[in-house]
Amino acid sequence: MQYDHDSESAFVLVFFDIVLYRTANTGYPLISSKNQSARIKATINSFLDQGLTDKQVIYNKVVDELGVPRPTVRRVARDLRNELLEKINVLQSTMPREAAAAADGGSHGVGARN
Repeated sequence: MQYDHDSESAFVLVFFDIVLYRTANTGYPLISSKNQSARIKATINSFLDQGLTDKQVIYNKVVDELGVPRPTVRRVARDLRNELLEKINVLQSTMPREAAAAADGGSHGVGARN
């Protein structure tokens, strides 16, 4: 490939050549992994909200809808599952005694019985 443009224009053209080549040869567009993960998580949550319960069906629908590779969907689903488990653990945990005492005014406050 030869370009008769300045270096910035040549860079842009080469970049788009790479994007088009990758998209044409893999079927998957180039998008940032952070944005891609967020889109996959949102799509998985949407299917869960719709009542889908079979993870293979959910994976297939995400692959079809977003056009991302199945291994990527599985990795992001694992990350989402771990994030949700962390939140569940926080909600299920009991408050430490010091935090509970501080939350209800403590045992040394006004009107405390000893």
